[in-house]
Amino acid sequence: RSEKTFKGFQAQVQASFSGSEGNAGRKLPNLRHGMSATIVGSEQSDTTQANALKAQMEDTGLLSGRLARGQTLETTAGNLDKRPVFEVASFTAESGTSGSNGRRMNAPAENKAIVVLFQPCGNTLQASVTQDRVRSALFSNNDNSFNQALSECSRGGSQFTGEVVGPIDGCPSSEDYFTTYEAIHALMTKDTRWQEARYKMMVLPSNWGGSIGVGTVGGGLTWYDERYVSDPVMYLHEVGHNWRLHHANGPYAYQEYQDTSSSMGYCCDMRCYNFLHSWQLGFSSYFRELSHSEILNSATGISLTIPALGSTAQSGVKILSDNSRSTDAYIVLSFRGTTGYDRHLIGTQYANKVQVSHWDGDNTQDAQPTHLLHTVARDQTILISDTDRVSSRLPTQLKMTVKSGSSSSSVDVLLCAKLLSDDENAPTPCSGGGATAPTTSTSTPPTSVLSEWSSYFESSPAGSSAPVAALGCKGQFCSSMRLRYRTDISFSTATGTRQEVAGDIGSAICQSSQVVTKVTCVNSGSGSGCTLVVECNSPTTGRLSGYQTEMSFFPGSLHATEDSSCPASAVLVGVRCASAQCGQKFLICEEYIAGGSTCVPHCSSLGWNCGDDGCGGSCGTCSSTGTQPSFCHANVGRCVQTGVSKWSSSSSNMSEPNLVASGMGCDGRYCESVQLYLLGISADASNFQKSAWISDNTGHRYLWNTGESAEDRIAECPTGTAITFVECSGKYCDNLQFHCAKPLQWKVGTDEPYVTGWFSEESPGRMDCPQGTVVTGVECQAVKTFCLTKCGDYCDNKRLRCRPIYPERTGAAILGVRTNLTSSVAPSPPASTSWWQDSWNTTKNVFSDLISKAGETASAVDGAQQSSLWWAAVFPLGWVMHNVNQ
Repeated sequence: RSEKTFKGFQAQVQASFSGSEGNAGRKLPNLRHGMSATIVGSEQSDTTQANALKAQMEDTGLLSGRLARGQTLETTAGNLDKRPVFEVASFTAESGTSGSNGRRMNAPAENKAIVVLFQPCGNTLQASVTQDRVRSALFSNNDNSFNQALSECSRGGSQFTGEVVGPIDGCPSSEDYFTTYEAIHALMTKDTRWQEARYKMMVLPSNWGGSIGVGTVGGGLTWYDERYVSDPVMYLHEVGHNWRLHHANGPYAYQEYQDTSSSMGYCCDMRCYNFLHSWQLGFSSYFRELSHSEILNSATGISLTIPALGSTAQSGVKILSDNSRSTDAYIVLSFRGTTGYDRHLIGTQYANKVQVSHWDGDNTQDAQPTHLLHTVARDQTILISDTDRVSSRLPTQLKMTVKSGSSSSSVDVLLCAKLLSDDENAPTPCSGGGATAPTTSTSTPPTSVLSEWSSYFESSPAGSSAPVAALGCKGQFCSSMRLRYRTDISFSTATGTRQEVAGDIGSAICQSSQVVTKVTCVNSGSGSGCTLVVECNSPTTGRLSGYQTEMSFFPGSLHATEDSSCPASAVLVGVRCASAQCGQKFLICEEYIAGGSTCVPHCSSLGWNCGDDGCGGSCGTCSSTGTQPSFCHANVGRCVQTGVSKWSSSSSNMSEPNLVASGMGCDGRYCESVQLYLLGISADASNFQKSAWISDNTGHRYLWNTGESAEDRIAECPTGTAITFVECSGKYCDNLQFHCAKPLQWKVGTDEPYVTGWFSEESPGRMDCPQGTVVTGVECQAVKTFCLTKCGDYCDNKRLRCRPIYPERTGAAILGVRTNLTSSVAPSPPASTSWWQDSWNTTKNVFSDLISKAGETASAVDGAQQSSLWWAAVFPLGWVMHNVNQ
């Protein structure tokens, strides 16, 4: 659905186009930027009829989001969106105002924005949505911020600066986005930051509006659901609309968002723009233009070497398509390697493939959808089929052969005419191609390879894991699920990764060469939906085809009971959530090609450089000595470097390392200097927050104390984050505050933390988290009042709170593993506790054992220290000699 609104009768009105099936995008007039038009119609004065039109114009995802809040369709239409409805009877573009003036629509190099955290009509934002967090997610230059992503996607050509304000409170007269903007504008209109900002970005509570993100096509207005402020691709997508980009679709108009190789496709995996969008923004250009007839008339075909889009700006091939409905339509070729900004495609179905796309625009200003027609791997030949955008593929008589090779920086392609003898599914290669046609198995595996359906579950399925072939659900928002498995596929337990969809919209898709072996529902119950989690592993025999299929949207109606199954020869590789609380979804399936009983090492397919290859061999080793000490992380097959930060003290703080801590060190009297022992795992700048200040007591103990006022004795990072930085305040680093962030492409467990023993500057002056965990909190021991020595002043004694981390990707695809540490981090050998050597399957068991011992350890330590207290008999002396706590 497309939102059309304008000022009419001195009020904001919503336009309903006759015959458009509720403003379905493919049924609307061909609107272009710069167009002037005459619109004839009338305001619908009948409230019942107006509400019916509003209901028809509701986007499916928006509607289900509102229904998730217990509202009915009638309530949604009648009370939330209170704008009048203007029924458009006719639409006539004025001559010469189509907007096709050829002006390049490059994204500006410098962009000024203001972000407003808005709380409408008593609806509050989550406590975690702070100015610090949003500022880091948008404007910092650290890993995974919007600014870092935009700089990468624009090849250094565009960046944002700006301010974050709020939360501010107001109450719009209607819940629609434009009325919400007007309410914010009224509150901010005298603020010079608002006046000067070209881009106005509004963050709203998740129970307001219903969409996860909205942007005006042109202009500078964007709105964001609070749950998605940590996704840089969300900003790339909505700001892309401001820059007049439309969505990245499949071959047909109804397959909106299907090209997930582009940030203008489905949310929320990090992607840059596809070639056409990159060209529209001025980040890329064509290196060759061809005509349809030129290729057909070539006796030997046309040979091309196409550079990789991610690392080469001049990288597109344009072919004027004679079979399109307009001479303004093009077929475009581009190569999506794994270099430059396309490093984000490593481990996806798009990596190292040629994309064949269709576009209806004729200049960079045209906000027309892109249509991905084919993705073609090396050593394959296809017949290029165009699209009518509605329901049919159109033959072009063109054929393309992608030659073999291994380079990620370019690919060799041959274009030629289709032969009369060519089979649709197995065309012969263009002359000199040396390639074969893609083959698709049509065999049906025997029914014995499929298990019976599991029982319905609301959290985790009973029994052991196996590759999943089908998923069914029932209940409120699909909250009860059941699974069916492929029993003929074995898998390696050493390669486990996990994906999750924490909001309404998003994808949980395994990386290439992996299959879904378990589906769970976290925080489920009471029909409230869940965070969908899939666990993935690599098959030990056979292989996947490399081409994914999206099954039909299910269940067909919200809260219905329905099953969805992969094709007979395929297996589940992911799930895409498409409405509130993942109440409706798509299965993502991929053909499994059996390979006998011979075990296939996963080193090459996953990009591992160390660890078990899954077949009893090794992918390589790492060195714990030298200038870059590292260890082999057994879950990801990568050498992870280890280091130590600079010291933080009351007089100076460490440089921000932007890495995740696995331990802490102390030095000096009362542990007056602290440092972090770090893993070579990047901190995610888009999910940055600060802890409270802590000390051995709360507040200022005495009137003359200096430094920050401690709020607690325990600093706990927000859920899903780990410590990356420590800041000191007061004498002897009495008060401490920690910066926390999500480890990039890792998940932090939500288990109860394991708590270490107490430590201070005394030898060894260091404490490390054990066995697969990182530091997620720090505790100061309470100061003792009646004592002469070892009183615990100035947070002298500390202990760590640790939680496990689990990889979202593995091997070469996990970009969160740093290849080099920053200059502010010194190399340091790994801790003596070999926590990294525990495999995926034993981490939870070991962690549970540690938890069970934690209480005993803490009690024993506290008990031993209690015996040294000086009681009432020496109270006066203890009071006089007690050091003043700063």
